[in-house]
Amino acid sequence: LRPDFGEAWARLGYTYHSEEDMPAEAVHTLETAHRMLPSRMDIAHNLAVVYARLGERAKAESLIERVLVPRGDAEMIDSAREALLDEDYLQAERLIGEQKLAEALALLEQIRAKTARESRRATLTSRIGEIQAALSFNRFVDRYNQAVALANRGDVRGAVAILEPLVKETPNPTQADQARRLLDMLKAPR
Repeated sequence: LRPDFGEAWARLGYTYHSEEDMPAEAVHTLETAHRMLPSRMDIAHNLAVVYARLGERAKAESLIERVLVPRGDAEMIDSAREALLDEDYLQAERLIGEQKLAEALALLEQIRAKTARESRRATLTSRIGEIQAALSFNRFVDRYNQAVALANRGDVRGAVAILEPLVKETPNPTQADQARRLLDMLKAPR
Protein backbone atom coordinates (compact mmCIF):
# COMPACT_ATOMS: atom_id res chain seq x y z
CA LEU A 1 0.00 0.00 0.00
CA ARG A 2 2.92 2.36 0.70
CA PRO A 3 5.87 1.39 -1.50
CA ASP A 4 7.87 4.35 -0.13
CA PHE A 5 7.74 2.96 3.44
CA GLY A 6 11.24 1.55 3.96
CA GLU A 7 10.45 -0.24 7.20
CA ALA A 8 7.90 -2.44 5.42
CA TRP A 9 10.53 -3.45 2.85
CA ALA A 10 13.00 -4.17 5.68
CA ARG A 11 10.58 -6.37 7.59
CA LEU A 12 9.48 -8.20 4.48
CA GLY A 13 13.14 -8.80 3.62
CA TYR A 14 13.81 -10.12 7.10
CA THR A 15 11.05 -12.73 6.73
CA TYR A 16 13.01 -14.38 3.92
CA HIS A 17 15.78 -15.40 6.33
CA SER A 18 13.69 -18.30 7.61
CA GLU A 19 13.22 -19.74 4.12
CA GLU A 20 15.11 -22.96 3.41
CA ASP A 21 15.57 -21.97 -0.23
CA MET A 22 16.17 -18.24 -0.44
CA PRO A 23 13.80 -16.76 -3.03
CA ALA A 24 15.35 -14.39 -5.57
CA GLU A 25 12.91 -11.61 -4.62
CA ALA A 26 14.66 -11.36 -1.26
CA VAL A 27 17.47 -9.44 -2.97
CA HIS A 28 15.12 -6.89 -4.54
CA THR A 29 13.24 -6.47 -1.28
CA LEU A 30 16.33 -5.87 0.84
CA GLU A 31 18.09 -3.75 -1.78
CA THR A 32 15.01 -1.53 -1.80
CA ALA A 33 15.01 -1.33 2.01
CA HIS A 34 18.74 -0.59 2.06
CA ARG A 35 18.34 2.15 -0.56
CA MET A 36 15.54 3.77 1.48
CA LEU A 37 17.20 3.31 4.88
CA PRO A 38 20.97 3.33 4.19
CA SER A 39 21.93 4.03 7.79
CA ARG A 40 20.23 0.88 9.12
CA MET A 41 22.96 -1.67 9.74
CA ASP A 42 20.48 -4.48 10.36
CA ILE A 43 19.21 -4.07 6.81
CA ALA A 44 22.74 -3.99 5.37
CA HIS A 45 23.53 -7.11 7.40
CA ASN A 46 20.41 -8.93 6.20
CA LEU A 47 21.17 -7.97 2.60
CA ALA A 48 24.74 -9.29 2.93
CA VAL A 49 23.37 -12.58 4.31
CA VAL A 50 20.91 -12.86 1.42
CA TYR A 51 23.70 -12.18 -1.08
CA ALA A 52 25.79 -14.89 0.59
CA ARG A 53 22.98 -17.43 0.59
CA LEU A 54 22.23 -16.78 -3.08
CA GLY A 55 25.87 -17.22 -4.05
CA GLU A 56 26.59 -13.56 -4.74
CA ARG A 57 29.81 -13.61 -2.73
CA ALA A 58 31.39 -10.50 -4.26
CA LYS A 59 28.31 -8.40 -3.47
CA ALA A 60 28.17 -9.75 0.09
CA GLU A 61 31.87 -9.08 0.71
CA SER A 62 31.62 -5.60 -0.80
CA LEU A 63 28.62 -4.71 1.38
CA ILE A 64 30.35 -6.02 4.50
CA GLU A 65 33.54 -4.04 3.81
CA ARG A 66 31.86 -0.90 2.48
CA VAL A 67 28.99 -0.57 4.95
CA LEU A 68 29.31 -2.82 8.00
CA VAL A 69 33.05 -2.59 8.72
CA PRO A 70 33.18 1.24 8.79
CA ARG A 71 30.37 1.23 11.36
CA GLY A 72 32.33 -1.23 13.51
CA ASP A 73 29.48 -3.42 14.74
CA ALA A 74 31.58 -6.52 15.36
CA GLU A 75 28.58 -8.79 15.96
CA MET A 76 26.95 -7.92 12.63
CA ILE A 77 30.27 -8.11 10.77
CA ASP A 78 31.00 -11.55 12.22
CA SER A 79 27.47 -12.75 11.52
CA ALA A 80 27.63 -11.62 7.87
CA ARG A 81 31.06 -13.18 7.40
CA GLU A 82 29.83 -16.42 8.97
CA ALA A 83 26.98 -16.46 6.43
CA LEU A 84 29.63 -16.55 3.71
CA LEU A 85 31.33 -19.41 5.54
CA ASP A 86 27.98 -21.22 5.74
CA GLU A 87 27.87 -21.22 1.95
CA ASP A 88 31.49 -22.37 1.76
CA TYR A 89 30.63 -25.24 4.09
CA LEU A 90 27.69 -26.26 1.91
CA GLN A 91 30.05 -26.22 -1.08
CA ALA A 92 32.52 -28.42 0.82
CA GLU A 93 29.74 -30.91 1.57
CA ARG A 94 28.75 -30.94 -2.11
CA LEU A 95 32.38 -31.71 -3.00
CA ILE A 96 32.38 -34.55 -0.48
CA GLY A 97 29.23 -35.92 -2.09
CA GLU A 98 31.02 -35.82 -5.45
CA GLN A 99 33.99 -37.70 -3.90
CA LYS A 100 36.27 -34.66 -4.37
CA LEU A 101 37.72 -35.12 -0.90
CA ALA A 102 41.00 -33.26 -1.40
CA GLU A 103 39.16 -30.16 -2.65
CA ALA A 104 36.66 -30.40 0.20
CA LEU A 105 39.46 -30.76 2.73
CA ALA A 106 41.21 -27.62 1.49
CA LEU A 107 37.95 -25.66 1.67
CA LEU A 108 37.11 -26.94 5.16
CA GLU A 109 40.57 -25.93 6.39
CA GLN A 110 40.05 -22.42 4.96
CA ILE A 111 36.69 -22.13 6.69
CA ARG A 112 38.20 -23.27 9.99
CA ALA A 113 40.93 -20.63 9.68
CA LYS A 114 38.37 -17.87 9.02
CA THR A 115 35.59 -18.67 11.46
CA ALA A 116 35.23 -16.66 14.64
CA ARG A 117 32.98 -19.27 16.26
CA GLU A 118 34.62 -21.84 18.51
CA SER A 119 31.77 -24.31 18.13
CA ARG A 120 32.09 -24.15 14.35
CA ARG A 121 35.87 -24.56 14.63
CA ALA A 122 35.38 -27.71 16.73
CA THR A 123 32.84 -29.13 14.27
CA LEU A 124 35.15 -28.37 11.37
CA THR A 125 38.10 -29.98 13.13
CA SER A 126 36.06 -33.15 13.54
CA ARG A 127 34.91 -33.10 9.91
CA ILE A 128 38.46 -32.44 8.70
CA GLY A 129 39.63 -35.46 10.71
CA GLU A 130 36.99 -37.63 9.02
CA ILE A 131 38.06 -36.46 5.58
CA GLN A 132 41.75 -36.95 6.37
CA ALA A 133 41.02 -40.48 7.57
CA ALA A 134 39.07 -41.24 4.39
CA LEU A 135 41.88 -39.86 2.23
CA SER A 136 44.43 -41.86 4.17
CA PHE A 137 42.35 -45.01 3.78
CA ASN A 138 41.94 -44.38 0.05
CA ARG A 139 45.69 -43.84 -0.40
CA PHE A 140 46.39 -47.08 1.46
CA VAL A 141 43.90 -49.04 -0.64
CA ASP A 142 45.31 -47.63 -3.89
CA ARG A 143 48.90 -48.46 -2.98
CA TYR A 144 48.01 -51.87 -1.53
CA ASN A 145 46.06 -52.76 -4.69
CA GLN A 146 49.02 -51.66 -6.82
CA ALA A 147 51.24 -54.03 -4.86
CA VAL A 148 48.77 -56.89 -5.23
CA ALA A 149 48.51 -56.28 -8.99
CA LEU A 150 52.31 -56.30 -9.32
CA ALA A 151 52.58 -59.49 -7.23
CA ASN A 152 49.90 -61.16 -9.36
CA ARG A 153 51.91 -60.33 -12.48
CA GLY A 154 55.01 -61.85 -10.89
CA ASP A 155 56.74 -58.56 -10.07
CA VAL A 156 57.50 -59.37 -6.44
CA ARG A 157 60.24 -56.73 -6.24
CA GLY A 158 57.83 -54.00 -7.39
CA ALA A 159 55.23 -55.14 -4.88
CA VAL A 160 57.79 -55.18 -2.06
CA ALA A 161 58.97 -51.69 -3.06
CA ILE A 162 55.43 -50.43 -2.51
CA LEU A 163 54.65 -52.44 0.61
CA GLU A 164 57.77 -51.69 2.67
CA PRO A 165 57.14 -47.93 2.91
CA LEU A 166 53.40 -48.55 3.17
CA VAL A 167 53.92 -50.62 6.33
CA LYS A 168 55.98 -47.80 7.89
CA GLU A 169 53.80 -44.87 6.79
CA THR A 170 50.31 -46.21 7.39
CA PRO A 171 48.88 -44.74 10.61
CA ASN A 172 46.08 -47.30 10.86
CA PRO A 173 47.44 -50.38 12.71
CA THR A 174 45.01 -52.77 11.01
CA GLN A 175 46.01 -51.57 7.57
CA ALA A 176 49.70 -51.64 8.47
CA ASP A 177 49.27 -55.22 9.69
CA GLN A 178 47.49 -56.19 6.47
CA ALA A 179 50.35 -54.76 4.39
CA ARG A 180 52.93 -56.43 6.66
CA ARG A 181 51.29 -59.85 6.24
CA LEU A 182 51.36 -59.52 2.45
CA LEU A 183 54.93 -58.29 2.58
CA ASP A 184 55.97 -61.27 4.75
CA MET A 185 54.23 -63.65 2.39
CA LEU A 186 56.03 -62.16 -0.62
CA LYS A 187 59.40 -62.24 1.12
CA ALA A 188 59.00 -65.82 2.36
CA PRO A 189 61.19 -68.37 0.62
CA ARG A 190 59.33 -70.20 -2.10
